[in-house]
Amino acid sequence: ASKVKTEEYNVPLVYAKSGDNGIMYWAKKGDFETHSNVISIIYNGAIATGLVYAQPQETGILAESYLIKLKDYEVDFKVNLFLKNVLEKVLYPKYSREYLATWGKVKTDEILLPFLNGKINFSYMEKFIEELEAERIEELEAERIEELEAYLIATGLKNYKLTKED
Repeated sequence: ASKVKTEEYNVPLVYAKSGDNGIMYWAKKGDFETHSNVISIIYNGAIATGLVYAQPQETGILAESYLIKLKDYEVDFKVNLFLKNVLEKVLYPKYSREYLATWGKVKTDEILLPFLNGKINFSYMEKFIEELEAERIEELEAERIEELEAYLIATGLKNYKLTKED
């Protein structure tokens, strides 16, 4: 494994890490068992125990974590983003370096999911994430416009008129 992503070492490996989607190392293709569109759970780590990440790409495990996915359903990555947040709200406050988030414990933890007509409402989860993404894009666009306005004012380009030649 390598600490740096290269052309040869390009398969992400999850370890006991907070941030960067839990990815701390990179492997050569075929060196580790990998899965895509799964959820990784950090079971051990000083500040990472109980952190959960949605992994869209082929991802492997180096140590101190494991991958899970829904048993009877193929879901969109957006559903895994929703599930990541639900799981982390339950797991992160509960587990610690002294009380590891091992699968034997986590698999019995209860989470609340949206239901419709007695079935898990995956459509709601996707739409919820889509709405969050749209809100964030709007916020980013508004921030960019504000920055552009401030730049135009600071450079004296705010009030200009183009001539026919321009």
